[in-house]
Amino acid sequence: GRFEKITEDSGLSSNKISEVYESPDGTIWIGTERGGLNKFKDGKFSRFTVQDGLSDNSIFSIAEDKEGKLWLGTGTGLDYLEGNRVVNYSKGIKALSDRIHCLLIDYEGLLWIGSEGNGLFKMRDPKFTVYGETEGLPRDDIWSVLEARDGSIWMGLGEGGGLARMKNGKIQSWSTKNGLPDNEVLSLYETK
Repeated sequence: GRFEKITEDSGLSSNKISEVYESPDGTIWIGTERGGLNKFKDGKFSRFTVQDGLSDNSIFSIAEDKEGKLWLGTGTGLDYLEGNRVVNYSKGIKALSDRIHCLLIDYEGLLWIGSEGNGLFKMRDPKFTVYGETEGLPRDDIWSVLEARDGSIWMGLGEGGGLARMKNGKIQSWSTKNGLPDNEVLSLYETK
């Protein structure tokens, strides 16, 4: 294989890429900072911006549910794309109107939403369960989220929060005091 450099000169809306996701049909979705959402299909770019209904032109996370809805974590909330229609889901929901750092569709098909300053939300549409400092997390800034094979939910926390795991309703956390090299955890990955 070979690498091909794709930039604004190639049709990308911004060179500041924050998230890349491939749909089951092979469509490549590229979230950018201040450039909106790019769709790359059949060798061509198209884009979605605030003019198309996005709540913000910064896209930090992308996840696709079982119904084919493309969920978008933006700089000011949660949107979804259904076909070519953008819906600002978080409009009127104050807790979801800040930056959404990460999204996860779990094995049951539930959407988990990691926010900046408001904790982790589990959505069983239209209801939310919120997990934050009150529930035992060290911080309310969720930068990454992962469902492990055993069903536990792992969270990488910002603002010095370290790492947390929720298993069977109990939250356990780790920091540099427990051996982490740093208390900022930006991404998570489970090996086989």
